[in-house]
Amino acid sequence: MVGDLLQAVKDLKTLALYTGILFVIFILVPIFISPYLLLLFESSTNNQMTTYWATFEYTYEIIMGVDISKASIITSEGKILVGILALFKLIFLGFLASIVTTYIQLKIKLEKVPRPKE
Repeated sequence: MVGDLLQAVKDLKTLALYTGILFVIFILVPIFISPYLLLLFESSTNNQMTTYWATFEYTYEIIMGVDISKASIITSEGKILVGILALFKLIFLGFLASIVTTYIQLKIKLEKVPRPKE
């Protein structure tokens, strides 16, 4: 039983590493690349998306869920990109939720392990 718990702790540490990697792939990289794409797609038709910082605010809003931008997307390419960003967020949050659930289950199991008497 203790060996299983030690293996579970090791697995949880591995999951934490994967979470960091997925955070970079699904959150950080899109936050810095997507504004350039939005600028490319939207700048000619959308006067709210004419600078990198305007598109960065919008991208940040989509990925983080923080309402900081009053801009809206007009082009179909921009809407597809926003959909992809929202999907990235869902994938990352789902993976993060599974790690939190695993951590809670592990804590409950560790509490049930009898402590050695001194």
